[in-house]
Amino acid sequence: MFSGASAPLSLSLSSPSSTSISMQKLKSELMGMAGDGEQQQRQWLKGRAAELEEQRVGYQNRALQLERQRFKWLRFSTKKEHDMERMKLHNDRLRLENERMLLLLRQKELELLSGGVGGGADNHLQQQQLMLQPTNAASHKRPTADHHLNASVEHTSTAV
Repeated sequence: MFSGASAPLSLSLSSPSSTSISMQKLKSELMGMAGDGEQQQRQWLKGRAAELEEQRVGYQNRALQLERQRFKWLRFSTKKEHDMERMKLHNDRLRLENERMLLLLRQKELELLSGGVGGGADNHLQQQQLMLQPTNAASHKRPTADHHLNASVEHTSTAV
């Protein structure tokens, strides 16, 4: 993920004022060691630099963990959105199939009515009224897993 040529990741959780406070603290610690000698001060500075480097590496590690977690979440949520879209399309397909079946049933019903007695203007008016009739609430129920069986049961019940 990180190449050697990229700039080091900088995570600064401190504001400029807290940075100046840290500098003041560092200066006061150095002044406290003023009587200890230059060699000891250098040793202390090396130790402190190592501590700060270790802290910086810890911050980089945490940033990498958070970035990895964010990418995992992004992959998961994208997959779920894709699944939901696929399910929506499937539901739309089932709804259209149900509407098609309903229209086929109405067509069969009209054919049965037109094949009956008379067949005059009254019959034609009945056919038009049936075609314009709004579908009832029962025909717009959400499809179940066995929606194809339900459609065939409805078909046989209307044919009787």
